Amino acid sequence: EVEALARQHGIRVDDSDEEHFCDTPELLQLYMRPIYNILRVLQEDDVHPCRGRVVMNYDFLKIAIEKEQFSCFHALLTNQIFTEFMLRNMDCALKCTEMYFEHFEARKLQMMYTSFNYVFYDGLINFYYMGQTGNTCYLERGEMALSKMKEWLRHSDWNFKNKVLLMQAEYYRIMKDVNKAAICYEASIVAAMEHKFIHEEAMGNELAGLFHLELGSRQRSYSYLKQSIVCYRKWGAPAIVRRIESMIANEFCMDIMQDLPKEIAI
Repeated sequence: EVEALARQHGIRVDDSDEEHFCDTPELLQLYMRPIYNILRVLQEDDVHPCRGRVVMNYDFLKIAIEKEQFSCFHALLTNQIFTEFMLRNMDCALKCTEMYFEHFEARKLQMMYTSFNYVFYDGLINFYYMGQTGNTCYLERGEMALSKMKEWLRHSDWNFKNKVLLMQAEYYRIMKDVNKAAICYEASIVAAMEHKFIHEEAMGNELAGLFHLELGSRQRSYSYLKQSIVCYRKWGAPAIVRRIESMIANEFCMDIMQDLPKEIAI
């Protein structure tokens, strides 16, 4: 779909030639190529190798901010935060959230139509770093994000219930309230499944698996991680599937592919 839309507007998403770049609508060009890059990363798509000089997503972010295309910069940065988190590139994810804070929160240049995506991942990322470092600055930012998401939950249970529950699960995890954390992880997974957010169902299973692994509940951890692979595969993200398979193979000393049915990515 991305490739079809790009062709419709004359954008060669697999070619970063600067001369051609100037011949197409600038905003659409800035937006489409990074989205295409993200899809190729998640899908491990090497069928259409890039020709010429590759413009990476962080270069597009730099171009957008230099040209003061803040709405485009906002959309690209939000998608980059999501991608880095899903790939568990946590240092890059944190760097992106700090970039977002600098340009939008601190300057009050808020673009409300996509800000809930940033708030969701900002909360998860900061709770993660609170757990890793004990720095209460991360806790404060995570709690602020959770508070915002709870407010939005009042307006749309369908869109935000599973997100709030997953953020609460991560909060209780770092607060060492394991019973509440376990309940919230499971409730988040169920809500994501019922509301058809399969990538967030996958994420909930993955984080629940990591949580139970920390507790030493290896069988429960394995079950959650195995289900996360099923969901990520259905979503069409073999790069994430491969990452989790590798982690499980190392942690549990087994090949998970022996237990999983072969499914066609949707």
